[in-house]
Amino acid sequence: MELACTPDSMETVCSPCEDLSVVPVKQLKGTKLEWSTVCKEGYNCRGAKQCLFFGYSYDGGPDRTRVHMGQSSGPNKHIKRCQPSPFWKKRHSEVVAELKFRLQEEQKKLQEKASKDAAVKSVADVTSALHMRPSPELVTEAWAKVIGAKGLPIDFVDDPFVREAIFMTARAGKGYIDASTNSCMLPHKTCMTKKILPALDSKLTAEVEAKILGLLAETGAMIISDGWTSVQARPIVNALLTTPAGAMFLEALDTSGNTKDAAFIADFIIKIIETRGPESIVAVCMDGACTGSFPLITEKYPHIFCFICPAHALDNFLKNVFSDKEKIKMKSIVGEFDWDSKHLSYHFRRPPNLDCWRPTTTIL
Repeated sequence: MELACTPDSMETVCSPCEDLSVVPVKQLKGTKLEWSTVCKEGYNCRGAKQCLFFGYSYDGGPDRTRVHMGQSSGPNKHIKRCQPSPFWKKRHSEVVAELKFRLQEEQKKLQEKASKDAAVKSVADVTSALHMRPSPELVTEAWAKVIGAKGLPIDFVDDPFVREAIFMTARAGKGYIDASTNSCMLPHKTCMTKKILPALDSKLTAEVEAKILGLLAETGAMIISDGWTSVQARPIVNALLTTPAGAMFLEALDTSGNTKDAAFIADFIIKIIETRGPESIVAVCMDGACTGSFPLITEKYPHIFCFICPAHALDNFLKNVFSDKEKIKMKSIVGEFDWDSKHLSYHFRRPPNLDCWRPTTTIL
């Protein structure tokens, strides 16, 4: 085994140049730290050099010195790991600690540079995406993917609100793109549910109320009510307020567990009338199943006119006309009549060039 150099032996075998082995490791800049681990005759050469701490000889420069000191995982695995003599053990520990620290700092700088380069590339990609104008074909294809992925009906594209939203998005252009995420600013489900939709509902309600309630004193209003079954199979009765300016939703009542008789329906309508003011309500319109509640409503408010919804009445009339019934009983303001269903069916099935088939204005 080769003997390690000592200061005395270095005086006899090394050339009279700067002795790096006595300089504090923190003051050794650049590769001087690596060169300080070899005997002076090996300074700045890539030929054979002898380890100051171990006496081991090897060829190469600072990279092989780091391998010898155990601070590099380079390809030079044939180089022995340094095993310092007791005399150099402290200096060896200082050099190894400094090499390890510098390696960590170098890796940190490389990571920072890689992150910075990635950020620059991301900004460049976003900038490129912002400046790239997709063709109409690509936009149409993107909407086709939305319709297919979410199972939307094809007439979704004919909805005026959808087309208006797409038109406004196109007009917004780059202003509707978040440059930090390279995506559109359309809110996600949570924000849409908790913030956007409630705010829109309040805005539309205020607009409708200002438009409709302002006409109550001038024209009066009518209450329309009907029953339906929700997607949870619950029986619901709703009520709307209508004026010549339009309709406004008032209330939807879950009637689960209640008997929807004449008294129940009448109480529901009367409460709504009292909420809006009886002097503003002139009529109540419901389907034929609710006719039993009409006398109860008019008994309390004689000025309110209750009648069956013409759409329901016409629907039931046509069902009867084309049914197998021999006679159809109908009620009107002037009396009660029995109609021959075959005679009515004949008139409705006559050729379409007759007057009864011509579209015209209908006053209900």
